[in-house]
Amino acid sequence: MNRALLPALAAGAVLLAGCSSAPERPDASGPDEQACVTGTLQYTWDSAEDGDEDGGPVPTTAPVRAADWELWAADDSGEPVVTGITDDQGSFDACVDGDLPAGASLHFPASSRGLWQVVDDVGGSVHTFSVDVTGDDLGTVAVPRRDAGAWKIVDTAGELYAERGTDSPCWTAREKTAADCSTLSFVWAADRKDGGYFDVGDSNSPILAGEDAASRHTIVHEAGHWWQWLLYDGRFPRVTDCTPHFIDKVTSRSCAWTEGFADAVAAYVLGDDVYVHDDGLVQSFASTRDLPVAAGDAVEGNVAASLLDLWQLADGWDDDLAVMTGEPSGDFEEYVTEDRPAAGLPVDADVRRLLGGHTIDY
Repeated sequence: MNRALLPALAAGAVLLAGCSSAPERPDASGPDEQACVTGTLQYTWDSAEDGDEDGGPVPTTAPVRAADWELWAADDSGEPVVTGITDDQGSFDACVDGDLPAGASLHFPASSRGLWQVVDDVGGSVHTFSVDVTGDDLGTVAVPRRDAGAWKIVDTAGELYAERGTDSPCWTAREKTAADCSTLSFVWAADRKDGGYFDVGDSNSPILAGEDAASRHTIVHEAGHWWQWLLYDGRFPRVTDCTPHFIDKVTSRSCAWTEGFADAVAAYVLGDDVYVHDDGLVQSFASTRDLPVAAGDAVEGNVAASLLDLWQLADGWDDDLAVMTGEPSGDFEEYVTEDRPAAGLPVDADVRRLLGGHTIDY
């Protein structure tokens, strides 16, 4: 599901304060003459989705979409001369009136317009690197290999933002204007050992270990926890018996609800119906009465599969996101039997048959 990021980002264009990633160039004559420096931002990092369980993830090179760039003068003080974001091919076009500043450099923070970013630790700094401007076409600008996972996270988070289901420039309909937008702040470093969870109640950040960045599913899954927290206006469900948790095993209904939602968000955004672990293992959510796996709504895979089917039945998830924005649910049963009907969404025979196919009966 290779949805373009920038058309969906247009609603947030106000955040650019007039700076464009691809401005039109005027005629190179007269008082409006501009100078521009162009290039394409790319990263190389391990990809679980392109590997497999036997061989593990494989290095993959891709453009960084919707990522911030900043053109700075030589003294690197004050404010950048011009800012913008990369387009759907990772391209940037930094233009200024007159000549480019002597000794200028381009800075690339692992962030996107204040909407999402990647920091090196809780309360830490945004991953950033810079390159000298040595001409008007820098060609391919490669993110330094050690920290390239941060820009993979930036690129992947944009896919969730593009599907956020609201006309607000922010992540949810609760936040109306650009000034209201919350920032999704990932904690990641290449050598980080602790990760793979949402730090709810403390930093309220997705915490990713170095190896977690291999899996786009893991990146979106952990972002999905943060997004549910934001949809619920900080009233995240009280989760019990969730360490450890598994896609195909019984935990608790609250655990299955929150983990199943995050699983389903990753699959929906990435256009599939599976979870791809960072080692390349592909795991299906499909739990049916014909498969010898745990049944019921205390199994996150059953919840995830049910949500994906509900969203397919409704031709998208926008209505369900509106339900979640209005009312937090403690578990999947409350969501289906109380909050959906209260919002006018059906819980009819078709819906119950769909849930029954995943061993959930209400």
